[in-house]
Amino acid sequence: MRKRWFRQILRRRVFVILLLALQIYLLVGLIGDASRLARWTNAAFRLLSVLVGLRVVSGRDKPSYKLLWVVLMLVFPVFGGLLYLLVSFQRSTRWADRRLSRLEQASRPLQGGAEGCRAACRALPARAPQLRYLEARGFAVYQNTHCDYYPSGEEVFAALLPALEQAEKYIFLEFFIIQEGQM
Repeated sequence: MRKRWFRQILRRRVFVILLLALQIYLLVGLIGDASRLARWTNAAFRLLSVLVGLRVVSGRDKPSYKLLWVVLMLVFPVFGGLLYLLVSFQRSTRWADRRLSRLEQASRPLQGGAEGCRAACRALPARAPQLRYLEARGFAVYQNTHCDYYPSGEEVFAALLPALEQAEKYIFLEFFIIQEGQM
């Protein structure tokens, strides 16, 4: 156990030391031979940014995510691709994505399910496209819920007190204040 832990630290340290040495070499080389080496380094990083940009655009990510990275690569063509590679291939990011995916899979049976969406589509055929869209994006449509609308705060308060006395587990309240009033 102890040897494995020491090896992990040593690997990371050696890797970081090698990267730092490479950076120092490139900086000294760029300063010492500013013409030829700088052109080749600049061209290599720009080519890397173009290739990474093509990968980003062809990926299955959200359009806003793609747009952000493409704009960063256009604004910073030399280091944009390198920054994307650094962020996207971090171990913690991949670990978090896998864990989030597992949690979503585990919670899917606990959600309303497709039967809730089908029942809502039958009850509200005019809203069926929106309901299917929400269901496809992971927002469950629940059955056996109840909603009351109160146009003023005074009516809410009058209905809230008896509901608090009858509550068995909890009361879900959601307020949208449209206009200021007494309450």
